[in-house]
Amino acid sequence: HEAGSRGGTARGESGVGNACDGRLETFTADATPREKDEDEKKGRDVPRAVCLASPGVVFVGTERGALHEARVPTALRHRSTNEPNEPEPEPRSRGETDSGWVWRANLFVEPSVAAIVSVAEVRGKKENETPLRGVRRLALGDARGRVAVLSVADGAAAATTLWSAQASPPRRLMDVLVGREGDIFTVVVGGEVALWTEQEDTTGDDQKQVAWRRDGVARSPFRQRALCAARRGDVFALGDQSGNVAAFDASLRDASMKKKRSGDHSEASDRGDRSEDAETITMPLLAAERGAHGAHSVSFVEIRDAEIVTGGRDGRLCVFALRESSPATDEETRRSERRVEFELKSVAECEAALAAADDKTRKKATRAVAAARSRVETARAASLALAAPFRLECDAARSVAGVSSIDGARWGDAFSVSGTDDGAHTYSGVSSAPAVVAGFRETDFVIRDLRNQAELLRVACGGWHRPFSLLMRSSRLDGGAPNEPNDATFAFAFVKNGELTACARRENAGEGGNGADAGVAWHARALNVWSHGREVHTVAIVPPADDSPDAPAGVLTGSEDGFVLRAAARGDGAGAFFDPAEVGAHVGGAAVRAIALVPDVPGGGLDVPPASEPPRSSSSSGPPPSPPSYILLTAGAKEVLHAWRVSWERASAPAPAPGSGSGVAWRLRTSLVATRGSLVKAGHAEWTKGCGFVAASVESDQRYMDVAGFVPVAGGGAVALAATSEGAVSAMALVPRRGVKTPPSGVPGGERTTSKKSGDRRTFSSSHSSVVWRAFADLKFHDRPVLAVDVAGVRVDGGGGEKKNVAVVAATGATDGALAIWEISDALPESIESESSSSSVRTIRPCHVTRGAHQSGVNGVAVRAVGGDAVGVFVAASGGDDQVARCEVFVVKPSRKRTEATEETSSFCVVSLARVEVAFAHSSAIKGVWLGPGTLPGTLTLATTSHDQRARVWTASVEIEAKDDDEKCSAAVFLTPVAGAFAECPEPEGLDGFVDNRGRTRIAVCGRGVQMFELE
Repeated sequence: HEAGSRGGTARGESGVGNACDGRLETFTADATPREKDEDEKKGRDVPRAVCLASPGVVFVGTERGALHEARVPTALRHRSTNEPNEPEPEPRSRGETDSGWVWRANLFVEPSVAAIVSVAEVRGKKENETPLRGVRRLALGDARGRVAVLSVADGAAAATTLWSAQASPPRRLMDVLVGREGDIFTVVVGGEVALWTEQEDTTGDDQKQVAWRRDGVARSPFRQRALCAARRGDVFALGDQSGNVAAFDASLRDASMKKKRSGDHSEASDRGDRSEDAETITMPLLAAERGAHGAHSVSFVEIRDAEIVTGGRDGRLCVFALRESSPATDEETRRSERRVEFELKSVAECEAALAAADDKTRKKATRAVAAARSRVETARAASLALAAPFRLECDAARSVAGVSSIDGARWGDAFSVSGTDDGAHTYSGVSSAPAVVAGFRETDFVIRDLRNQAELLRVACGGWHRPFSLLMRSSRLDGGAPNEPNDATFAFAFVKNGELTACARRENAGEGGNGADAGVAWHARALNVWSHGREVHTVAIVPPADDSPDAPAGVLTGSEDGFVLRAAARGDGAGAFFDPAEVGAHVGGAAVRAIALVPDVPGGGLDVPPASEPPRSSSSSGPPPSPPSYILLTAGAKEVLHAWRVSWERASAPAPAPGSGSGVAWRLRTSLVATRGSLVKAGHAEWTKGCGFVAASVESDQRYMDVAGFVPVAGGGAVALAATSEGAVSAMALVPRRGVKTPPSGVPGGERTTSKKSGDRRTFSSSHSSVVWRAFADLKFHDRPVLAVDVAGVRVDGGGGEKKNVAVVAATGATDGALAIWEISDALPESIESESSSSSVRTIRPCHVTRGAHQSGVNGVAVRAVGGDAVGVFVAASGGDDQVARCEVFVVKPSRKRTEATEETSSFCVVSLARVEVAFAHSSAIKGVWLGPGTLPGTLTLATTSHDQRARVWTASVEIEAKDDDEKCSAAVFLTPVAGAFAECPEPEGLDGFVDNRGRTRIAVCGRGVQMFELE
């Protein structure tokens, strides 16, 4: 990756990293320009505020009231975006330093020499208005309460003051913020924010002046310093440092205000000078939410349509809706008043105690007075919020992985090069989820793409307690035509140890072809290299929705970070990923260890070979069949098991032009169905003694190591076999809740459930789901952790009854190298109709055990019926730490005999016929095994992957010698390597595959990334 200093001095303390590609530019130099007549006694000026106007231009406000501009010529010469405000590169000037920066010093100097505490660029009054080329407008706030707007033209020696005003009494302004349509927000102590709107005043025939008028003051009922503010239409919102959010009415319909607006404005009023009327214009409180982000500061607020989106230093994004509140009852009003009176009495008592305190107790009494006054303010804020006409109702909240403080977000397709935003990610019915989130992670600044959980930028800046500036811009947001390629730019500047560092990451859609191809490349890089940011443990492929040659295949991945992601892979041979999105997260953020995809049809997931080859009709008069639906099972740490609905859905947008892959016409859709998981450890309780804030671990020690699933041939709910770390395999079925009828499908109730009230997406709740998990059997034999499990259906003649013609066999492998074969068709939950059923959990013993199948742990197993004339024959393939690829052939026969391995009568018995082992199949431990149909009768396709970063494909040939005596038969099995490839994702851990209707075999390998192969 390209990271370093161009024309500047490389510093080890300010490291910059890029997780997606190498388009990263970094520049470091002194934070302020050096003056020739610099007074050595005073020392260098100290920077107090920075503003990124574009990736190569930074404005710096200093302690001595000066404004400087730092420009990096290299960035301008190599820029790939057409900034609307950017001039052509300038030649070297007298201000250029040895470090590569071009300084324009002292563009503006505060007459009072008060420190500049805030600098921000003011956008146009009209939304998406493009400013004059080479001219910028900057809003400045100083330590004496004044705010000014400057016009800075390129090449000018000094800035022009457009407007200034005394925003507060002569005290330090907390901050100056900017919003849409030229709005300026001045923040003072006590939670007071003033709104200044841009006005045009014609003082003569040809002369126009731009000024800002204070249209109102928002006074937070919590009286805490505001950190962010936003206005859209008639709604004004702010967030403060104590985690509170408040909304105000900015319509300003007071009769006095209307009268003032209708009259002529004096020059003093135009300058924004404070008057008695201006001081009394207070925005009415609409709603207030105390502790919206707990005790963490609210660092970001945005108003989108009818919703308020906030981000905090707790790493959470919350969506609030303004909903009308019922009038407070007399009892609630009296209770609120009594609380205020009680707290006021407490203040009086504390003040009296302070007056009588001696030197030893005065400090403690002073703290008690401050706490009592804080409680009074809280009680008054609660009283005001109770009387507000609306309430802020949290529709959704989400923790953003990898970000602990959210300071910026951008929505829609503004940062999607392909320009496709299907709106699948919605927090509620109105606002879509942001595409990009920026903020801090401990001492690093990070920018993450939430569509594919990719990290776009990481800067080791030292944290947010320093001057910094963020710029996220795209051509679509800055007035670019919708049909033009989108150019996205991320830039960040900060001051650390007296040095100014600016870095930028650019993504140009125009490079490498048309915008559609660039969009595919953008997502392919992000998903292939670091799709999760952590190791990817498991992968599953969703077969294409139709038989067209370029229909896309779906890719589902689960990772150590607790998230399940989805994407689609183009079917035109390029294999590039597109449309990445998040399926969801495990409860409690538990790691995703395994996933299994089950077709939601009777017999789905068993891959039962047909009794006879069905005839294929050359033509069909009816409409094409709809793509099947699937049940996705995800299992992991803390014994968490989720069920999701996965289905293909035709996109509403028209299909792309030929050559770009018509697979874009299909989109994957997912929804949560059911959740099973407990974070409470059996027999343990939370520690509540002593100081009270220390708690013992109450999390479950066990974890699900692998999962397999199927839908019974007779129908009913989907069945999951979860291999546990305690040595058992738990068999569970999806059953309807009490009072819900059971249709013949994998998900009883047939509902696609989603819950807006789920809160944090890491703590999903299935309390509103129509189905739940119900355990019905335990497969017990292993006394070591079971690492792998798989299941298949085998057609057997003479089983008695239609459903008895199919035996359900499972294979398990443990850390001690043992391989066990189970037949579980007799234990399927025929009598469990709902969660209220009192069916007991049965214990099942294996039908066949191979001890020492591997010298050490069995990391992967796969089971599949041979099919054809080999009735009742199936193959169990396995791979382990001993680098051995192993296949064993079994036959299932009807039987009513009590075998030595079983403790109860079974309808079938399992007999081993032959086995084959390939030593050193890989040069490291085999981590993943997959069995698929072969290209010839009597063959199967075996795929393996290993930590040696190889993916190998084998053909397993099975020869059956049938005899007249049914009890005696023989077989032979051979493993022939047919293909191999190097996996570009390091540390492969799992793989999956499928064979389409044209006989093409596709294999997906996952590790620290995902890669897809096609077998030719």
